Amino acid sequence: MGRCRCLPLFGKATFCLISVLFFVVTALTASLIASNNYNTDPPTNGWILVGGLQSDSVTFRIRNPSSSSSASQRPQRFDVSTSSDQDEASKVYTGELTGDNLVESVDVTGLSSETRYYYWTSDQDGNILQRGQFMTPAPEGSRFNFTIAAGGCAWTGSKNDIFNHIAEEDPLLFLHLGDMHYEDINADDVEIRIDAIDKVLGSPSQANLFGKTSFVVQWDDHDWLGNDSSGYCPVEPEPCQGREAALESYRVGLPYYDPLPASVTQGNETVSIDASYHAFTIGTVRFIISDLRSGQSEESIYTDEQKAWLFSELASASEYDFVVWVTPSPWLGKAKEDESWFGFPDDRSELSDYIT
Repeated sequence: MGRCRCLPLFGKATFCLISVLFFVVTALTASLIASNNYNTDPPTNGWILVGGLQSDSVTFRIRNPSSSSSASQRPQRFDVSTSSDQDEASKVYTGELTGDNLVESVDVTGLSSETRYYYWTSDQDGNILQRGQFMTPAPEGSRFNFTIAAGGCAWTGSKNDIFNHIAEEDPLLFLHLGDMHYEDINADDVEIRIDAIDKVLGSPSQANLFGKTSFVVQWDDHDWLGNDSSGYCPVEPEPCQGREAALESYRVGLPYYDPLPASVTQGNETVSIDASYHAFTIGTVRFIISDLRSGQSEESIYTDEQKAWLFSELASASEYDFVVWVTPSPWLGKAKEDESWFGFPDDRSELSDYIT
């Protein structure tokens, strides 16, 4: 009776070759998925963020295009108008852009309440480079209906369609709850931190959302100094070399309600900040934004100054119809060693008792 014999096709060399091919295919697939779902390049024409929104004023941060752009492609002018058609009669602001700074700051005042405004940058030939829109709220103390959206922890440059869905809701404000990116930057370099914002706003879906609303942002660990970073230093043994650059990048690169409580001013200008907590009012709603990273220590989740400020804000809650407190760190959960509220049960209990 004959016997069947299998040839030894899978020797060591063949197995190694198949293993290598498997890893190559896996790496290429991962790279393709990443390129399809996450942006890594700065937007060609720069970006614009709107913040510090009030019924009669707003502030902008305007990022110049990448250095690879020619001088003719750089924004030369910035306009704000009540019309999307860019007609001269409807303009409420026109200003020249110098292009000398990483990010240019523009404050526009004298706006009308409950009015939709359009803005754009244009080059020396009049070509539109970036454009967007926002809506002003009713005057402070006036009741009116409005929509806010909130979210956080989006991987760097995420192109997820959820941002487009949020934009369709036409929110007056978008509250970013932290981890705007996951670059984990602990370097004494403001430009690197602005580059991280470039990657975020190079995402078409995020650019679409932030171009249709006003922006309020507070950092968490990854967009502060790195994973689990806290207070004046991230997780040991890394030195805290990036703290001042992080604070400066918030002041330079992101629009906010000025002046921040922990800011240093000269005249009417903020020249530096020591923390990014702040509060503001839209209509009859008070928004309180806590910074639970820059001042955190082993003993407390925030500094004594920020705690006193927070308690003072909460003590005035009866003056508003609603108070919205934004805490980038998770609140609910059992006490454990952690850099969020879990790791500071005494602070959490004290604040809970004060609120109740």
